[in-house]
Amino acid sequence: MKAMMPFVIATLSFLLLTGCNSPEKEIEKTILDNLKYAEEENLDGYLGTLLLTSENRDFTAEQAKSLFENEELDYKLISFKILELKDDTAEVKVIQTTKSKNQPSESFRDSKVTSIHSMKRVEGFWKLSGTNVQKAEYEQ
Repeated sequence: MKAMMPFVIATLSFLLLTGCNSPEKEIEKTILDNLKYAEEENLDGYLGTLLLTSENRDFTAEQAKSLFENEELDYKLISFKILELKDDTAEVKVIQTTKSKNQPSESFRDSKVTSIHSMKRVEGFWKLSGTNVQKAEYEQ
């Protein structure tokens, strides 16, 4: 038993230092961070969750800034399911709600959206690389 102690200590130290996160947990964290940064109107954090080309980054930043300036939104993740996970790519089904904190809002309608997110692992981090809206329900 004493001979195994260094191995056990080394293994536990490795797990503590590297973390025990599964790809599923890392993907879910990226999606939650994306929603959190959007709600906090943290542009750099929000853009950091996305995989963008330089042209798309500028366009997306301008769109996000405009939304942040004009609306106060509440984002909630209702459900999350990994449909496919291969090496450094994933397809994830997400249902989320987005509601205006400034009721009534003339420029935004509360919604419940079902989307398929394409994700890619880049430099050790999962990023949202595309979104295909499957269904959108708007409150009247």
